[in-house]
Amino acid sequence: MVKLTINEKEVEVPEGFTILQAARKAGIDIPTLCSLEPLTNVAVCRLCLVEVKGARALVPSCATPVAEGMVVRTNTDRVLNSIEQNLEFIASEHDFDCQNCPRNGNCELQILAYRFNLDRLITQHHTRNLEPDTSSPAITLNYNRCVLCSRCIRTCAEIQTVYALDYAFRGYDTVVTTPFNEGLGNSSCVSCGLCTLNCPVGALTEKVEEDEVISKISSGTDYELVVDDVARLALPEEFWYAPGSFKEISEEEIKNLGFKKIMSGSFFTGLSIVAEAQEVLRRLGNSSVRPIISPACPAASEFIEKFFPEFKENIIKVPSQLQLLMKVEEEENIVMLSQCIAKKKEIKSKSIDVDYVLSVREMARLIKKKGGTPDSVEVVDFKDPSPEILDYVSGGRTELVIRTLSSITGHKLEEDTLANLRDPTNKVKRISLKLDNREFNFVAVNTLGELRKVLEEVKSGEKIDYIEARACPGGCIGGGGMPIPTNEEKRLIRLKAIYDAYDKLKLKDPWRSPEIRAAYQKLVETVRER
Repeated sequence: MVKLTINEKEVEVPEGFTILQAARKAGIDIPTLCSLEPLTNVAVCRLCLVEVKGARALVPSCATPVAEGMVVRTNTDRVLNSIEQNLEFIASEHDFDCQNCPRNGNCELQILAYRFNLDRLITQHHTRNLEPDTSSPAITLNYNRCVLCSRCIRTCAEIQTVYALDYAFRGYDTVVTTPFNEGLGNSSCVSCGLCTLNCPVGALTEKVEEDEVISKISSGTDYELVVDDVARLALPEEFWYAPGSFKEISEEEIKNLGFKKIMSGSFFTGLSIVAEAQEVLRRLGNSSVRPIISPACPAASEFIEKFFPEFKENIIKVPSQLQLLMKVEEEENIVMLSQCIAKKKEIKSKSIDVDYVLSVREMARLIKKKGGTPDSVEVVDFKDPSPEILDYVSGGRTELVIRTLSSITGHKLEEDTLANLRDPTNKVKRISLKLDNREFNFVAVNTLGELRKVLEEVKSGEKIDYIEARACPGGCIGGGGMPIPTNEEKRLIRLKAIYDAYDKLKLKDPWRSPEIRAAYQKLVETVRER
């Protein structure tokens, strides 16, 4: 442990901590735009500069390790003047068209400008007049709002290993863009949306469509709203409710927005799990291609197709939740509320007849534009969760598939064998399971960087029979369309709430639902007739 003093307060932290980490542990807030755990620190925004006794110049706290006996000051005139000067530099190239920005009120630059009494910057429009990149059906890149913090670059490279973004050009002309400046829609981007969560401003956002939905509803279009349960549970966070509170916006409140009907997407998730379990059972029983890869995450599936095409045929060919929705539901006009930005691309690339996929953030803005406030919006307890709620956490799909296999085959399942799937500290979770006296290896992995490592293991000869691949940290509880900020602390709270709810259920897998079994049987018969 290392002892130091920050603003005359003694602090003790582990060796290797930065000054910024030590200050946060001591409850001392140092401003920053570029620093974000777990990304590497690059010290480009220069807002976290502090005074260290004995140092000639101010040092970046995000990139300076602590030392025994170090004396740090974060609030001297020299430091505050530096922060204000650097904020003005950043603001000089930022478009403060805040009223038209999706991050208005939740923008880190806007908050810092108010904090340091520089709100005059917000009234001055400094724009480079660059056209936004709208080539992706899921994500928009607005160059005029970018502060060049490189969070998106590091997120895409370090966490996802997709490398869709980087700096281009020099000096005043520097921008963050795709290789060859061809646009996100023509790049290696897989639309996971993690960059939109980690961007401190409104430079990277989901493809904003709530205004189109409002316009269509106002013009008389009747929409059914299909809701992913984890998105439903996260929506109250946008109205100041704590993560994991297991609350939801009431159905009456949603219908007042103009939606004709609201229904949970869990039925179609359960149907897809049953279809996947049946296909896994078929493949495990013979010497077919290994590993079997779950198709549950559209971003992970696209990652495999782009970066590991040799595993493309390993992805199970069963309908996705959205495809099953269109097979079963007869409604003509559908809007989906989801935590998954990649679904925006899925409905376009696979010609799925869903009109719009709205993120949690978009739905919150829609409610607010219709006059909803934290005091006026009706929030109620979330009732009657189904077992499919487990599908939204990393490892949950694997657990549900295994439980469904057990129900289908009558194989007695030892609960202890599933324990490793619930370990929140591991991004790669492994278990071995005996079926018909044969041992099979199951792996659940979240983030595309970790998926890359697992697929490289397979190429090197590692025996893996089944892979559940999730693009977002922690699974869908950390989805790209979730409330901002979504960090490790919030993901763990959401995860615990979901496990607590699931463990209280009597029905542990979708196969035990008569409605889902009947729908699956009807689906199989339809396929046979074709």
